[in-house]
Amino acid sequence: MEHFELTLELYRTTSIMDAYIDANLVPAAGISRAQFTIIFMVNRFPDSTQAELARKLSRSHVAVGRLVAILTERGYVQQHTSPRNAHAHCLTTTKAGNALIKKVGRLFEQKSAELFTNAPDQLDEATLHEQLKLLSDRIIAAR
Repeated sequence: MEHFELTLELYRTTSIMDAYIDANLVPAAGISRAQFTIIFMVNRFPDSTQAELARKLSRSHVAVGRLVAILTERGYVQQHTSPRNAHAHCLTTTKAGNALIKKVGRLFEQKSAELFTNAPDQLDEATLHEQLKLLSDRIIAAR
């Protein structure tokens, strides 16, 4: 397969996966994929600043800031002054945010099982994960 075709297929797969996740996540948890990604990353990297999250997610600082504002208003994320920089705010998840991560994690696991495990032509998840991570790392390094 030509590299261009492979790139387009990866883009297509990502778009379809995004729509699949949103179609299942919003009705079940009342939150978008983008919002959940921020909560998950704040939980995984506690005390990160918005700028640090933006870099990790390859998103603009403004986009991350909008999502953080929504999540703070809903009580999933809280901000506090950074001990490293008095002008920056660190982010942590709240109890409600942690509960949402658990709820959505169970939903993701169930929906992922439908895609990966229960299919008659099972994918090798470990290999796929490893290859996608390598590809992501190469793309980041090439920027």
